[in-house]
Amino acid sequence: MKIISNEAGRAHQTFIADEVNPPGGYHVSDAIRLISERYRFSKIPSLEDAQSTGAIFTNGQLISGNQKINIQEIGVLKDAVFATAKDTTTAEFILDDLSTWAEQVVGWRPSITKIPRKYDNVAVVEFEANIEGCLKVFNEFISSYNGMLATLYNKTFSATLYRIDFGVESLGAKLANSDFRVERRVGMPFSSNRFHCAAPLKTEMHMELLELFERTLS
Repeated sequence: MKIISNEAGRAHQTFIADEVNPPGGYHVSDAIRLISERYRFSKIPSLEDAQSTGAIFTNGQLISGNQKINIQEIGVLKDAVFATAKDTTTAEFILDDLSTWAEQVVGWRPSITKIPRKYDNVAVVEFEANIEGCLKVFNEFISSYNGMLATLYNKTFSATLYRIDFGVESLGAKLANSDFRVERRVGMPFSSNRFHCAAPLKTEMHMELLELFERTLS
C-alpha cells in the first residue's frame, strides 16, 4: 500500500460545560479574538455562529518553538472542542495547547469528568494488490448487473468494486466520519487502484488497518 496523502486527522474532546466554563462566564467576542490571534486564523466565526452552532476557526497556524504547525480547523462548541490537522498526532498536540492556553488566558477550568477523546482520519492511498480478489462470490451478481445495464442502455458495462463501508453505532461525538470507508478516488481511473479512505481512528491505527484490509482482500 502506498500512502498518497493523509488529508486530515481530527481529535475531538467532549466535556461537561458546567465543569469547564469559567464560574463567571467569558466574553465570547474576546474569546474569538484571542483564539484567532493565538492561532493566526485567516477565517474566524461570527458572533452569531459562535453563540448558536459553535465557533469554527479555519486555516491557522501554531508557533511552537521552531515549529510552524498548520491547523485546518479548531472548533469550540458548547460541550466539546476539536482540532483538525495533517494527522491525529498533530491534532492532539494542538488540542492540548488550546486547553492549557485557554485555562491560563480565557479562564477555562480543568475537566473533572474524564471523557475519552475520539478521533477521525481521512487519507488517500493506492493499493498495490487487486483488492477485488476475494469478491468472487459476487461474480454472478456482477455479471447479471452488467447484462441488465447492457440490455437497458445498449452499451457494454463492466461493474466493479467501488466502495466498502463498515459501520458502528453512534460514537456520541460530532465527527465528520463514523464509519470505516474505502471508496475509489473521484476523478481517477479505476486502474489506478487509488482510494479515498476514512475511519474514526488515530492516523497510525487507520494506516495499519488499511494494510490489513489490503492483505485480506488481495
